[in-house]
Amino acid sequence: MKKILLFSGFLLLLVQQSFAQQLTSKTYDNLGKLHNQALDNFNANFKDRQPTSVDDAVNYVNSFINDFYQGSSLNSTEKGLAVANNNKFKYFISENDFYNYISTSSSSITGMSANAKTSIDALNKEFSIDPLKGAYGQLLNSCVSKGIMDTYEQQKLVEIETFIYGNKNGTITIDQFENKLTTIAREFDGKNYQITGNTGHTLAASLAIGINSVDWWKRNNSLYTTTTKTKGKGPNGYEIDEASLVLPWVAADVGGAIIGATVGAISSYAGSGRVSGTSVGIGAVAGAVVASTGAAGKLGRAIFSLFS
Repeated sequence: MKKILLFSGFLLLLVQQSFAQQLTSKTYDNLGKLHNQALDNFNANFKDRQPTSVDDAVNYVNSFINDFYQGSSLNSTEKGLAVANNNKFKYFISENDFYNYISTSSSSITGMSANAKTSIDALNKEFSIDPLKGAYGQLLNSCVSKGIMDTYEQQKLVEIETFIYGNKNGTITIDQFENKLTTIAREFDGKNYQITGNTGHTLAASLAIGINSVDWWKRNNSLYTTTTKTKGKGPNGYEIDEASLVLPWVAADVGGAIIGATVGAISSYAGSGRVSGTSVGIGAVAGAVVASTGAAGKLGRAIFSLFS
């Protein structure tokens, strides 16, 4: 009997150790919550002002976000990564240019400054991004070619890409986006990806930030909807209320998270031959925060008035 109990205890330990090492859609949940705290901080503490130039606006918002990271619960290494990534992605606060960058042409952001050109060109050069094509697919392909993303992960991120553009354009509601993310999360959790492995991290981080983002925008939708209630048409022709249609900022969150996560995966793998979960997670947060701040900030804030 004693041997049976000892064996049972050994099996339980193995199960616990296996579970502890599994990479799931909840692994990066704390960073999803940090992203939401950044949005809370933006709403509560951002002081608007009239910009003197595009660079003035970008640097003002960039400094505000960096101050948030420095005051957060991240450790010193994580804070350094967050600030570095925020500086790298800072011109993504131009919402329409961000979408063009990931979907159509990753050339220097149009209509912006010489500093914007220098920043975007440096990003393209570092990650071998062809400026004549959208960055999203190129970064996924780069991860696959390096063996730090498998075909399942790539397929799901391509599916999410369709929902990003649909949500941005108003044909995919926030509820539909949420259902898509939670469905993929359930699938992902059954795939037995490992925390110590090189694959799965980009999708895991993007799901965590996306699901937390949906929760935040649903709880705070009154900040970003108008008082006039109209009806819109869903993708199947049925009517949906404005509250569902007018929350396209989840798309910016998720798109920014995926760009940031892939950049984090590629850069950490290049440096050590292993994917760093910290690099992926912090990159995802930084990309999401910049992109969603740019999308939300356009609503009634003068500092964003220079962005198309």
